[in-house]
Amino acid sequence: MLIHGVNLTIEEGTVHVIFGPNGSGKTTLVGAIMGLP
Repeated sequence: MLIHGVNLTIEEGTVHVIFGPNGSGKTTLVGAIMGLP
């Protein structure tokens, strides 16, 4: 596992953006944050 023991708290009503070029791993990062396989 590449990432272990990381906590992420996003407060209600806030907006955060993940941006980058195609193929940079944005979807993979979101999947890892959400705990998706």
